[in-house]
Amino acid sequence: IFFIAYKGNNSIFERLLSTFDVIGLNDNEKNFWDSHYGAHYLTSIEIFKNHPIIGSGPKTFRVECSKEEYSKINSDLREIRCSTHPHNIYFQLLSEVGAVGISLFIIFVIYVLKIFYNYYNKNDYLFISIYLSIIIFLWPIKSTGSIFNNRYALFLYYLIMLIFILIEKNKKNQSTLLKS
Repeated sequence: IFFIAYKGNNSIFERLLSTFDVIGLNDNEKNFWDSHYGAHYLTSIEIFKNHPIIGSGPKTFRVECSKEEYSKINSDLREIRCSTHPHNIYFQLLSEVGAVGISLFIIFVIYVLKIFYNYYNKNDYLFISIYLSIIIFLWPIKSTGSIFNNRYALFLYYLIMLIFILIEKNKKNQSTLLKS
């Protein structure tokens, strides 16, 4: 049904197919690093190399990427390397908050997932849905929104909040059962 809906609307279908052009899958001479996403990622890596410990600062990719020193990245699209963010939360964290920031983020994610796993109820499909949604949101090999200021981040924080609400609900249910 999904494919038929896209196939029925040529403009949407053409946009879907153009995604493969962007990442270099339709042209044997291109590679991912020559796409605009590749240019963003390479620029964020270079920013990280220049600011490895604490990064260049939150929400500074848009400013840093325009510096002349980053015009030498190995991408055919180096001219369009700038954007508001690098379109991947891990590259964004690396470039903007450095090794310290990405380490804290990864520790936080592991902590949240560990807490979730400890209170996981196998029969609760809401738990499973939220867990899978967070895994999808945090999947490292995909384009994402900014972790600091858009609806992408809002949905991620909302899902994490839901986990803690469900955990508290689960704790109350368990303590009620123990008292009975």
